[in-house]
Amino acid sequence: MMRSNRFHGVTSLGLMFAALAIGVVAVSRHSWLAAGVGICVSVLWVLPVAWFFCTKCCCRLDCGHVLLGLITRALPERRLGPYTKTEALFTVLPLLVVVVYPQYWLAKETPLLIAFWCLVAVAGLQAVLFVCRGCSNAACPSTRRSAGLRESDHSICNRPAISRSSTHLPPQ
Repeated sequence: MMRSNRFHGVTSLGLMFAALAIGVVAVSRHSWLAAGVGICVSVLWVLPVAWFFCTKCCCRLDCGHVLLGLITRALPERRLGPYTKTEALFTVLPLLVVVVYPQYWLAKETPLLIAFWCLVAVAGLQAVLFVCRGCSNAACPSTRRSAGLRESDHSICNRPAISRSSTHLPPQ
């Protein structure tokens, strides 16, 4: 049986991709070229998020979001620890781009605009209320807030880090 935070991690990403698909549909009704850009942006936003944020997570190989954890397995390991402002910026910026990009076209299609924002809101709530609370990465700002950890607790991982050697992955 799938752990609760994994269920919510998978469904929150699914809802986010459904919202992005609605955005692409709205854009494609007006411009196929802009829709193609939207598709690329919708697919590629996960890479900077995975690199700047997920590769520093001590739980990355047992990630509640599942897809992001799988992507990080292909990326080099990074030193665990607190996140810098630059890493936070390069995590939030791609998320903002994928949400803001289709707004011009969605504004012309009110039902799609409403569906888009409902899906984004539910995906965000699932991530914060279930996935973040089930995560052991105390260095993550979202986990610290949802678990009530102090800023000084940022360097602890509430469970042992999972290394490549303990997951039968080939060394890099």
